[in-house]
Amino acid sequence: WSYLDQIPYDVLLQNADLAAQCFLFNMGTLNIKNCRTLFEGFKQHYGNSDVFSVLRFAEGYISRNDGILPEYDLLTARQISALPFGPVVKAMVLVENAIALVENMQYEEAESCIKDALSIGSNINIFVDFFAYNELAQIYEETGRLNDSLLCYQQSRTLLKTSSLMSWYGTNYYFGLVGVYMRQMQLDKADELLVNIRCLLDAQRSRINITDMTLAYHEAEMEFLRGEDAAGAELVEAM
Repeated sequence: WSYLDQIPYDVLLQNADLAAQCFLFNMGTLNIKNCRTLFEGFKQHYGNSDVFSVLRFAEGYISRNDGILPEYDLLTARQISALPFGPVVKAMVLVENAIALVENMQYEEAESCIKDALSIGSNINIFVDFFAYNELAQIYEETGRLNDSLLCYQQSRTLLKTSSLMSWYGTNYYFGLVGVYMRQMQLDKADELLVNIRCLLDAQRSRINITDMTLAYHEAEMEFLRGEDAAGAELVEAM
């Protein structure tokens, strides 16, 4: 994926599939400047079509919106099938679909979407596998299958260690895992992970509002779980 960044973007945008992959790479490495350039170029080339909807989820991450979470468009199987993308991007579209389904509490459909994504994109691209397992872990957490969720995070952890490029995705993994530990009331483990997250964010070249907001949210939640309501309320007010 890193080679795609060496192609002039006006040339790259003529191929929606490669441009979308380049965008996903830059999202992963938190190169927000490149993301904004590609996002605007994609918007001009593909308007409000289904092709553009693949990138719309990222608007909440790359715009200055005070930490408001992004919205994910839900596409039908027919719409996904008609997209001019190869297996890597189609698998990522299915992951995005699963996120939208979870927001609507359609958990069985979301799980099916992730399994389809793993079937299409598995072993083709490490990034796809990582996000698919992370989202599957989220689905299992939401439905109370905490042991299954932890097994998915084991898969994510293995993928994180596979490539130096994956180090940028550590916060995504840790934020998910800390949620499971909180539900299990394993607060010492959760607290240790929050320290790791803060160190990882401080070490990164780029910071985005949503990751900072997510950290603050988890730290407030930890205070409430410990019974420190005043400290938790103070963190919420700061948010």
